[in-house]
Formats: sequence, C-alpha cells, structure tokens
Amino acid sequence: MQIAKTNKPVGTRYDRAIGAWLAESKLDGITNQERYRALLCLENLGTVEAWRADLNDAQRRQPNHPNAVWFAWRRSMKAREPKPAREPAKVQGSNQARADFEQAWQVFLANRTETDFQAWRDQRDWTARKYAMWKAGEKLPSQNRVR
Repeated sequence: MQIAKTNKPVGTRYDRAIGAWLAESKLDGITNQERYRALLCLENLGTVEAWRADLNDAQRRQPNHPNAVWFAWRRSMKAREPKPAREPAKVQGSNQARADFEQAWQVFLANRTETDFQAWRDQRDWTARKYAMWKAGEKLPSQNRVR
C-alpha cells in the first residue's frame, strides 16, 4: 500500500502495484481464492502449525494446497459431537408393529385377485429373462429389426 500511496487495499493504483509485485515475486499465477486462503492460514499460523505438528508424515503431506490446508484445519477445529447412544428396540413396540403389519397385509390380500398375483409373477419372470439376455450379450426382441 506504500508503493500505491494509499491506505486501503482498493483502487487502480493499488491493483497496479499489487499486480507488479505479484509478477515480480512470480506469484501472479495464483488465483485470488488461493491467495486469500494462504493469507487466512498465515493469520492463524500458530494454530495451523500446532495442528500440523500433531499429524503423521502421510497426513501432513496430504493437504498441500492453501485451500486443502485451510479446510482440513477448520474441520479439525470443529468440536466433535458424540453420537447419541442408540436405544435397543423395545420388544413390546416390535410386537405391536408386527401385529399392525399383519392387519394391513390382510386388508391388502383381501383386495387382490389371482390375476394381480399372476401379473406380478409374469413381470418378475420377464425381468429375470431380460437381465439374462443382457448378460449373455443378446438383444431384446424389441431391439431386433425385422426387414
């Protein structure tokens, strides 16, 4: 900002000055987002370095980009909430659910005919035949051209 003679990092003079400095430092190939994440890592350098010190060599080499370092560090900083303990299934509730299912099944069966069941069996058999044909590399009857 001294070179641009400004007290804020905005404006044409600042853009030109920072562009020249980035080119001179061979950092002009870095995107704004990468630069921003690198600055965030630098602002939190003490805690980022402490976090990295606790990693083994393989884990330390894995995040090797400013975005990766920043997001991995942020994830590690989030307090891990313990998973709630699961309650075992209640036998009485299970028995009631089973009874409710049996009752609903009886209503379902009462509204079905043998034709409904035969249609389901035909569809099941056709699906099995279709997959067998595909597996064998054969075409379906509808895919064969009749000339």
